Amino acid sequence: MYQNNLLELHKITNKIPEIVIIEPLDSLEACSAIQALHQWKIVILKLSKLEFDQAQRVVDFIIGGTYAINGHSQLIGKQTFLFTPNFVQVINQSSVITV
Repeated sequence: MYQNNLLELHKITNKIPEIVIIEPLDSLEACSAIQALHQWKIVILKLSKLEFDQAQRVVDFIIGGTYAINGHSQLIGKQTFLFTPNFVQVINQSSVITV
């Protein structure tokens, strides 16, 4: 089910959409995810190389930045998140995500 006010991604950016996979080694690398979102890129964030407390800070920071641009965030796997700009619609067809 799609909303009538959504635009196709290629019509907005006039180029092929990009997906950036980021696997930070420290919390300073979280800024690159926000920069990618600001450039209308889709971000997959893998947190497996961070300690729990550090990973939580990174996720909180990126969720805040995503919220500021009216983007979307979704847990898609164990320690893996999807962040999208506001014009990307994420449809989760599974009712339960196994973590």
